[in-house]
Amino acid sequence: MIALFAVAAYLAFAILNVVFVATQVVVGRWIGATIREVSLGMGPTLMSGMWRNVQWRLKPLWIAGSTSYVGRENDDFDHSTFQGVYYEEIPKGSRALLMFLGPVSMIGFGGALLLIATLLPNGEVAVAADLVGNVTPSARPGLSVTGHPATFSSQVRLVQQAPLEFLLRLVTFDSLNGWGGLIGTFVTCGVAATHSLAAWISCVGALCAGVGIANLAPIPCLNGGHLLLLGFEVLFGRSERVLTTSTYIGFLLIISFYGRALLCDWRWLRATGLL
Repeated sequence: MIALFAVAAYLAFAILNVVFVATQVVVGRWIGATIREVSLGMGPTLMSGMWRNVQWRLKPLWIAGSTSYVGRENDDFDHSTFQGVYYEEIPKGSRALLMFLGPVSMIGFGGALLLIATLLPNGEVAVAADLVGNVTPSARPGLSVTGHPATFSSQVRLVQQAPLEFLLRLVTFDSLNGWGGLIGTFVTCGVAATHSLAAWISCVGALCAGVGIANLAPIPCLNGGHLLLLGFEVLFGRSERVLTTSTYIGFLLIISFYGRALLCDWRWLRATGLL
């Protein structure tokens, strides 16, 4: 049962990324951007094709998604026959809306799951004060299913104390002793399901909402980083040097965060005997 619901949590996370990509596509078309490529997943391309003049790619690890627009990146696009609107030509307010609504769609998806959990019995998941929880193994030390119905305030606390605290520790290089990463979180969702379906929904909803909030962080390569660069462009004008430098810095930061999260998962899986 744990494995089944851990896989179900992974699939729910994949749906989250579909929602994110779909929002970027719909809003992008609405503001007049020309979409060049849509990618779901990470890793080598499993399937690809063209639909409505857009390159679509499906990759094996459904933990991320991206949308590329003509004129936003330096690419090999054939500009000689292009008759649409370049990304940089779109008003800054419209571009900011695009970058903002992507993460908001993720937060909304997670929030909907958290709300559903409040309508079901035994949905409250909390962090025990003594860090001794009944969700074992857990990627978040001290996680417990209390047996009480979830409330709005308890769901907000869960998001704060689980995914957001993990992400804060991750980016500040604080201790992650006893914590698991994304794989550990999927396993934790599976363990929570042994207590109640509502607890599983709460854990998955908290993960999705937390990732959406994290995507608004002012880190280059994330949507929040693009919003920060748009603000810089409004105040000081567009600078290719700043854009290029921030892209490289953001790429290095994201790689370091991913590496630390994978290391965290590896240590957690070994400590729990799952690896």
